[in-house]
Amino acid sequence: MDQAAGFEEISRLLDMKVLREPTPEVRERGTLLTTRSVYDWRNRGGWKRRCRYVAREFKGYSKNTAETFAPTAGIGSRLILLLHVYLGWCLSFVDIKDAFLLVDQQKCVLVEEVQDGTDGVWILGKCLPGQRNAAARFFTFVSKHLEELEMENTPLVPSLFRHRTRQVALCSHVDDWVLCGEQGDLLSLVSRIKEKFTISGGDVIPAPDQDPQDAVRFLKKRRFFTTEGVVVAPHEKYVDELIKMFQVEGYKPKPTPDISQ
Repeated sequence: MDQAAGFEEISRLLDMKVLREPTPEVRERGTLLTTRSVYDWRNRGGWKRRCRYVAREFKGYSKNTAETFAPTAGIGSRLILLLHVYLGWCLSFVDIKDAFLLVDQQKCVLVEEVQDGTDGVWILGKCLPGQRNAAARFFTFVSKHLEELEMENTPLVPSLFRHRTRQVALCSHVDDWVLCGEQGDLLSLVSRIKEKFTISGGDVIPAPDQDPQDAVRFLKKRRFFTTEGVVVAPHEKYVDELIKMFQVEGYKPKPTPDISQ
């Protein structure tokens, strides 16, 4: 299963031109980047073995620099929720698929072929997860695309964008975005984003029949939409992990509170 999943991943990257065959000249001047294959299980209508080809470029002792830093949601995502609460704007949560694989390399980077019986190399044409500057490069990449959609941000909160003429705003956390705006303007922006990227999500929230007990998940947190506002809660698994970490005895999980009350 691992072999089949790995073959599927490499074939996908070759089709996307993330990996390309190098010329002899490129072999001489390219910088070799080590990689590894990461395997996991995903349930998408049935369990499937998945492989992801990632870079090995982690340097824990290095501090963040402008080259590796990417603005994240932070206060920006909370401001987006405040727009929803105070102005009554609709929300939409969007995940950009294969985010780093969309960004061109700025230098000539080579990776070793992972096919049996070969000792060749490929050109790495796009960024891979695991590259230290991939998140920063992706933010620059999407900022240019958002500018083409008439979105602008501010140095005070770089991850927070607003439309120049329409009632809609967006906050990015690398490839996870939360949007807020008047329904028509929001749907128009989501539609234009779909023209540029492959996304998951994009539905208008809250729906007319939104259940206050039904959580909307974003960045490992739950959001409950009520008539009084938005309740933000951590993921359920963190309570269980903390109980195990601190070895709390006799703990019994409390029933889920009635958020609608």
